[in-house]
Amino acid sequence: MSHGNQVLSELVARRTTIHVLLVATRDISAQISGLVRDNRAQLRPTLDQLDKVVAVLKKNEKSINFLIDHVGGYTRNLGEAVGGGPFFYGFVQNLVPTNLVPVPITPKPETGGAG
Repeated sequence: MSHGNQVLSELVARRTTIHVLLVATRDISAQISGLVRDNRAQLRPTLDQLDKVVAVLKKNEKSINFLIDHVGGYTRNLGEAVGGGPFFYGFVQNLVPTNLVPVPITPKPETGGAG
């Protein structure tokens, strides 16, 4: 948790870098499109590869944006779970506490004494 600000700063820096790359790639793509009109057969494979690179960059940009938007709730919940002392609060679904589990009752053996 002590490096949370550093991690968040790095994610913001990467988001900015990916955005700059996307803008630059869009500009390059527009310039290449002019060349393609003249040399479509030779440059088509290059544009196909460029489209794949842009798709990967867009996917990463969305992932980092999602992470930045949702990391606050995760860290808050994690802090609450481990902030109560030298133990960890947790919830295990469908785990029945032992005090609610029925214990089989076995009959006591009878003692054969007179009296």
